[in-house]
Amino acid sequence: MDCCNLHNSHRKVDVFKTGSIGPMEKSFCQNDLKVNAPHVIPIFFAAGTTYYQHLCVTIVSILENNRHLSFVFHILTDKIDQTAIDKIATLKNKYKNFEIRVTKMEDTLFDRFVLSNNHISRQTYYRYMIPVLFPEYEKVLYLDCDLVVKGNLKELWDIDISDSYAAGARDTCIDPSDHKTWLGLAKNETYINAGVLLLNTKKMREDGMVEKLFENTKIHVRVIRHQDQDVINLTLKKKVKVIDQKFNFLSIQKRKKLDDPSILDRSIIVHYVGERKPWNYVQGCNLYLKRLYFKYLELTPYHDYRQVHQYRRCFYALRNLFFRVDRSEKSIKVYVLGLRFSKRKIPNSFRN
Repeated sequence: MDCCNLHNSHRKVDVFKTGSIGPMEKSFCQNDLKVNAPHVIPIFFAAGTTYYQHLCVTIVSILENNRHLSFVFHILTDKIDQTAIDKIATLKNKYKNFEIRVTKMEDTLFDRFVLSNNHISRQTYYRYMIPVLFPEYEKVLYLDCDLVVKGNLKELWDIDISDSYAAGARDTCIDPSDHKTWLGLAKNETYINAGVLLLNTKKMREDGMVEKLFENTKIHVRVIRHQDQDVINLTLKKKVKVIDQKFNFLSIQKRKKLDDPSILDRSIIVHYVGERKPWNYVQGCNLYLKRLYFKYLELTPYHDYRQVHQYRRCFYALRNLFFRVDRSEKSIKVYVLGLRFSKRKIPNSFRN
């Protein structure tokens, strides 16, 4: 069947003993793959329509570096954009080892959930539902859409998580901070980054972990700073296998401060965490890994974006030549035609 043909179906899944979440609209981009075959890896993404370009980059990076494997890509979204899906589906002209399935989520389930970071959307909570919406799977891989895969995923997929709910890499930015104490985690407990998760969905279903994720999101609303990632760490703690950072290298890590200097070269997945994204020139211009993103962008139906990005880059470079303002806690520096004008800020203690 042509992968560009989408079909709708409905599924009613009982999540809580007190009721159900109602019908879910599900659509398919189908191929001849046997979804439950051992050699087929199910990979889940959660994305709004504005993130489809970056999702496409992630998918292409997977396919380029894993031609020997087969994949079913599940996209959990708040709105099915037929035009965008058709655009991603054109990848079938080059790659034959994947199938795409798109699920429209019931967004009202997550209306009251905390969003404390501007660059994160409500779709981040969709991963909670994977175990109950897809009972046909015992194990799945979840990936954020702001990352690229630059190596073989077989090693990650083959990790044994039979005694764990999930496997994930240590978050090298949050784990050393005081945030763990704020959440109530012990110092010897590892805080993982939830952008790359190998999930034991069978065990999560059996132990009712989906209900617990929802409950803890409501109970700990006052301490949550990093959305579902905090809740996942709180709920699945002591049942999470910590894996090598090469499976989730965080782009905001400084080269000089890496505990293992070889981690960048041997990394399998590069994750663009935080607000500094490679496609956002204003906030992402210092990302030393942004070229990796654009390398795979060139292979997608969105390759024209690179030209737009270059025009934008030239505009900001020219603007900064004529006028720029740098603010710090102690002063304000204004640059006009390359000349600097500084003004010290008045401390609050002298204003009264």
